[in-house]
Amino acid sequence: MTVTAQEVVEGFRLSPQQKRVWLLQEQERPQSYCVSCSVLIEGRLDRAALTNAVNEVIARHEILRTTYKRLFGMTVPLQVIDDTCAIVIEPDVHHPEFDFEHGPLLHAKLSSNGDSLALTLPALCADTAGLRNLVREISDAYAKEVDPFTERTQYADLSEWQNELLESEDSETGLDYWKQRWEADSIASHLPLKTSESGFNPQVLSVRAARTQLATLMTCWLTVLWRSYEQSTLILGTVFSCRRSEELEKTLGLFEKYLPLRCEVDERVRFEDRFERRQRPGGVCYHAGG
Repeated sequence: MTVTAQEVVEGFRLSPQQKRVWLLQEQERPQSYCVSCSVLIEGRLDRAALTNAVNEVIARHEILRTTYKRLFGMTVPLQVIDDTCAIVIEPDVHHPEFDFEHGPLLHAKLSSNGDSLALTLPALCADTAGLRNLVREISDAYAKEVDPFTERTQYADLSEWQNELLESEDSETGLDYWKQRWEADSIASHLPLKTSESGFNPQVLSVRAARTQLATLMTCWLTVLWRSYEQSTLILGTVFSCRRSEELEKTLGLFEKYLPLRCEVDERVRFEDRFERRQRPGGVCYHAGG
């Protein structure tokens, strides 16, 4: 609980992943990180039933009723869980900016012909797996295949558990190790390329590729970075779902982390050489194979 002379707010601390996203957003103002998907709807749509299904899922999961309030003097906000929250599924128009303090933060837009539903959430509330879980739960609620007595794991409880783990004595050694690794291997944080001055505006290209094609693409990307930075040791981020238990697999919320992937580039290695992976402390080393 946080108390000021003007306001009393009861809430939960951000999870480590949420805190990281929030601080990144602060650097990229006025843009906000988000996750979104488009769900194909087949057959005749009952719009009222779909709205009820979405709101049933919101009522079951606190993370979909969570807002973020930052009082004076706070660097990051608290998770504040509202008792109730209901949304109206709107026509497919450009959604407004997220109102983190008041919500609702789940934006649902239906196409004009009713054949697709677009769902958008702040990255504070969901990751890729969480978005898939949200779609599955809405589908089950629409088909009335939900057991109302099933107990759901709530994200705020898990975020507090994560914070307690980080504050434990056992975690200090690991944190010190990774801090030293980052400091020892730190490189420039920005590519030496001209960037847009209009703010954060990511572009995404989705392709299907075989594992060998991905290895080739990774090799090309490492070569570009190596030539740009002019150093042979590079650290790339690789996504890790952090959902190892069956309980977490079905939970809504943000769990994904980007772990450092350490790569060594040797100018003596030819592009056509076969690359192998071998484990080494702090990441993965790519080297020429036989």
